[in-house]
Amino acid sequence: MVSAGRVSVVLDGPVEVTASGPQAGPEWDWAGELVRKGGSALLYARLDRLPAGPESDAGRRAGLVSPEDRDRYTGARTLLERLGRAIGGDAGGAVHWGVAGRPVLAGCEGVDVSVSCAAGIVLVGVSGGGLVGVDVERSDRPLYGSGAGRRVCTPYELVSLARLAPRERDGELVRLWTLKEAYRKAVGWGAGFPFGQFGFGPDGRPVRVQRPDGSVGRGEEWLFHSAELPGGFRIGAALYTPETA
Repeated sequence: MVSAGRVSVVLDGPVEVTASGPQAGPEWDWAGELVRKGGSALLYARLDRLPAGPESDAGRRAGLVSPEDRDRYTGARTLLERLGRAIGGDAGGAVHWGVAGRPVLAGCEGVDVSVSCAAGIVLVGVSGGGLVGVDVERSDRPLYGSGAGRRVCTPYELVSLARLAPRERDGELVRLWTLKEAYRKAVGWGAGFPFGQFGFGPDGRPVRVQRPDGSVGRGEEWLFHSAELPGGFRIGAALYTPETA
């Protein structure tokens, strides 16, 4: 499925997409071709611009507790199905849920996918050349004053946060949170590997995984991306690129 010749070792995007209809643009063709050549892309969509899920999936949706969870599940599945068709053509489109709930796209062998949802938005990371993980959160989420920093940060990161102006601390903590969640998803650790055991440097510098004391822990085989999306969202993405290991 995936070409041995990789087009780049970057996380392209994030690009806003819709799943179907007259507003669906050329982004799907771009994403499909990129992944088939071994590249990686970040795609996001607003839930209110996605069509309702298929009736065949109504049972799983009904098992979710809140309307918000049902909307997020439906939006994620709709986006993943459209992505599978863009990559796999007639063989794509079906979505399965694998180990630890990670999505698997039928007909897209060698493709890794990660999905994350927040209020009104769904983010997908897809790679034809390595492991990928993504996370999205509200960028104005009030974390610092709640004491979340002690649960999320390494000692080095806590010192760096304390040096920031108070109005900047929540945004920086959200940036760290999304990067850590993305990295943890990409490697498949899950909640069993505490956030405080690995860290990232200050914003504005090349992002590398750090040990709790701030020293470099992982090398260039890992690429990271952090960005703001319209509407007040922060995304984090992690990509493992074995060809650079």
